Amino acid sequence: MYALNSTAGVNSSLSLLPKSPGSNAVSPFSREFDGNAFPPSRYSPGRKDDKNPAHNMNSTTAIFKMHLMSQISQLPSQPCSLPPNFICSFVRRCLPEDLALVDFPQALTALDYLRDLEQRRGKEIKTALEKLGVLDDAFDKDDLVKRYPGVSSWIDSIMEKDRYAAALYSQVYLRLRYWQTALPC
Repeated sequence: MYALNSTAGVNSSLSLLPKSPGSNAVSPFSREFDGNAFPPSRYSPGRKDDKNPAHNMNSTTAIFKMHLMSQISQLPSQPCSLPPNFICSFVRRCLPEDLALVDFPQALTALDYLRDLEQRRGKEIKTALEKLGVLDDAFDKDDLVKRYPGVSSWIDSIMEKDRYAAALYSQVYLRLRYWQTALPC
């Protein structure tokens, strides 16, 4: 362990290091040493004569923050959505069959969760249809039946269920709004 951390044999290797102007040898821990993890950059050119360590810390923090924000801004935005199991249990708790047990403010939140789940389902269906080439302008239903038997009936059933779900959602939403305004606070 001592041999690894010792600088006893470093003197001979220091002569191989590049020399900086005005000094005898460059320390292996210097920013000018090629193996340094933090080489000099355009953000901190020649900060050796800066005597204020607080200034160095602030500029280093600012540079780090700038790089971090740059990396975060380049990430794709991925909206977070709740898991379907959580949404189902939340809806069952908020909208029980007994009208006296319904929590109306939470019921509207439950409907929002259901709408988000429906939108996510719609996006996934759209992605699946794009992969099949169904959403193209040159879409031919007969060609689809030939290429993918059963997909045409699946698309028809999905569209029918989508219309039915939209009608139910609007009915429940309107009735919940009515009940919420009719109930005394």
